[in-house]
Amino acid sequence: MIQARRSASKSDTLERDALAELIGTFMLILIGAGSAALGAPLGLVALAYCAILIAIIATYGHISGAHVNPAITLALLVARKLPLKRAIYYWVAQFVGAIAAMLVLRSFTSLLPPSDSQFIKKH
Repeated sequence: MIQARRSASKSDTLERDALAELIGTFMLILIGAGSAALGAPLGLVALAYCAILIAIIATYGHISGAHVNPAITLALLVARKLPLKRAIYYWVAQFVGAIAAMLVLRSFTSLLPPSDSQFIKKH
């Protein structure tokens, strides 16, 4: 009975950690890529990424480690600092978070009039 409670709590912790990765990745892509998509100057895009990453680490760092990047998760897996099962959960969460943020950005940017952004060339 006690053993069943322990494994259930480990599963809950893994799911909670993966949710933190999903939300963190969503926030990173939404704010970072969103600032670039809206045509912000390069310096402001870098500042947006920096500010949101600090916020993500402060909010979710103690929960999941705030990887918010599949490459970081892979590096920790290769270094044997992260079990394979946890890495898979994190990767799924990170990809879902990034795709969800992209869909939100796509819906918002499609409502904007075309711009003369330095990053988007009209042909």
